[in-house]
Amino acid sequence: MGLANDLNALSTPLIITIVVAAVLVALAIVYGVFKKFTRMSWLAYQLPVLFAFTLLVRFVPSDNKWLAAGISVGGFLLAEGLVLGACAVARFAIRARRNKAHVFWRVTDRILGAFTAVFDLAVYAAVLAAFGFALLPAVAPGAASFAESFYASAFWETVGSYAPDLLLILFLTLCVKAGYKLGLLRAIWLVFAIALTVAAIVGAAWFTLEVPFLVSFKNTVAQGLFGGLDAFFAQVFAFFIVWLLVFWVLFAVVVLLTVLVNLGMRRLNSLRSLNVIFGILLAVIFYVVAAAFVFGLQAGLEALVGGIDSLGEGTLSFLSGPIQSVAEIIRSIAEVLRAAPFTGVFYRFNPFIA
Repeated sequence: MGLANDLNALSTPLIITIVVAAVLVALAIVYGVFKKFTRMSWLAYQLPVLFAFTLLVRFVPSDNKWLAAGISVGGFLLAEGLVLGACAVARFAIRARRNKAHVFWRVTDRILGAFTAVFDLAVYAAVLAAFGFALLPAVAPGAASFAESFYASAFWETVGSYAPDLLLILFLTLCVKAGYKLGLLRAIWLVFAIALTVAAIVGAAWFTLEVPFLVSFKNTVAQGLFGGLDAFFAQVFAFFIVWLLVFWVLFAVVVLLTVLVNLGMRRLNSLRSLNVIFGILLAVIFYVVAAAFVFGLQAGLEALVGGIDSLGEGTLSFLSGPIQSVAEIIRSIAEVLRAAPFTGVFYRFNPFIA
């Protein structure tokens, strides 16, 4: 009876999961058919190749942290460049062939697109599920008890430690791709446009408070629209109205500049070699920032565990139980990340950890 009850309890969530998965697969197929193989991301095919490269980090000498970190992280960036570059060349060749090809190849392009979309979905789901299973015993040991046989299996003992690596590879690759697609010039202009927008917000406030005719207009609005309110609140409401009007005028200038700059960017995009160079530069910058973030995350976890332990042993003894529980969870998460061969590089060779 107990087993039957357990199966009945699982039946509804299982049915919902199957239905959701079927809908996602159907949507992926439709997306792939219309997007086509030659215009889709090949990330799901690239991940296994990049993962194979990370298996070489065990051979990196560990005498010097900075050197080991540079070889490991720099070597992976080189592997990213080789894999993504080879795929770009292959994509260009296939597109050139497809544009001159018989209808059979065009149909094949759509069929492969559907397969790739489903494969992408399966790979992303597998990466996230593997990472979730890796963290589950650390975050919720009770919830993980139902899968004790799975965690004890030879399969999980073999591949379980690589789960964080897969997510990290996916994260770093997405950062590289995003940097390349954005391009250095577009990134610089994006930062500049954000700065101009902030300047418009601040400038509108300054104009409203300092420019004589706007101050007079603000007082007129306060008396005309909010004359029945307290003088302070009338001034506040009038300020926001005038500020909003001035901001929209300044923001319109920012939008106009953006349109003009984008027109110039389109002309630069016609220079493919220049576009590729700027894309590679920003891809490298994005990768360095992402790697620095992971190094900082590992160092932060190390410091957080030590800090929580110290606080738990201090004067706030009445909080030591909850604090130690949180510390155990964080320590367990840190151990999972350190045990992964490639993710552990950001701990073992971390120059910020003594």
